[in-house]
Amino acid sequence: MTDPGELADDTYDFVEPDLPDFEDGQAVSVQPLAYDLPCRQCDYNLRGLTEEMACPECGTAVVRSLLSDHLRFSNPDWVLNLARGARWLIWSVLLGFILGMFSGVIEVVVPIEPLVVSLLTFIPSAISLVGVWLFTSPEPGRDELSAFTIRQAVRWVTVVMVGLGLLSIALEDIHMVVATMVGGLSGVISLAQYIMLFVLARRLALRIPDYKLAKQTRTVMWGVIISMGGAFLSGLVGVLLMSQYPGDRMIIFMLPLCAFGIAYLVFAIWSLVLLFWYQRAATVAAQQAKESWANDIGLREVYRGGEKISRMDS
Repeated sequence: MTDPGELADDTYDFVEPDLPDFEDGQAVSVQPLAYDLPCRQCDYNLRGLTEEMACPECGTAVVRSLLSDHLRFSNPDWVLNLARGARWLIWSVLLGFILGMFSGVIEVVVPIEPLVVSLLTFIPSAISLVGVWLFTSPEPGRDELSAFTIRQAVRWVTVVMVGLGLLSIALEDIHMVVATMVGGLSGVISLAQYIMLFVLARRLALRIPDYKLAKQTRTVMWGVIISMGGAFLSGLVGVLLMSQYPGDRMIIFMLPLCAFGIAYLVFAIWSLVLLFWYQRAATVAAQQAKESWANDIGLREVYRGGEKISRMDS
């Protein structure tokens, strides 16, 4: 995005500004935009227009694109997608927990093939793909400076992770060792997905703005990274030392694995709680944005009162 302080060049035509408004008997100067600014509704470049005008492409008030990045001023349909995405992710986590707890019981009680059980336990991954796709919806009017953003990276990593999960299930009856290796690779990729989702979620928390939620998101992110990494390393060390030490002494090496596993469970539950908070906050922000976009009255006063544009990189 061009620096706001940079003057317009000859490639842009200035639009003659309207006569200034008056507030408390003082004239309010209205100047055309001298920098590139995408419309929040359709991405049209608003350079050369004034805050009192409307986008010539879609008719959205220019002042909407001048307001801060707070979600209550953002495109209401996009904010609603965030809430929907969080809701789908919540269901994927809850269903994954339920199926993970009772998949063994289902296989014993109900006479069905192990492949069917594996497909049932795969359903939460498919639901999470829908949730991630909604939660990472591109924001209208967002100037994504880089060719490949973290938002896009989360999407592709999730697609790869789900694809590897399906491949692992397909290989179970063909080659169990390869299927296990593919499943393990999917687990490693899921950690990368977790980290990127936490980064995106924290950015959204700062746009609510809810600094407490942003701080907790960062804490949970590091908790998940450390607990998952510690569990992996502890398990690896345990496997390597299994042949050198008797069974009784192996308990000492398994204690860190148990500790990291419990820590991961705590942070996983905390993650679910955060998802509920994000879903609720996004739902409220979507309603506020809908009301804001339905009424232009007072938006210029809000803008002049300090809610200036503060765009963040994606």
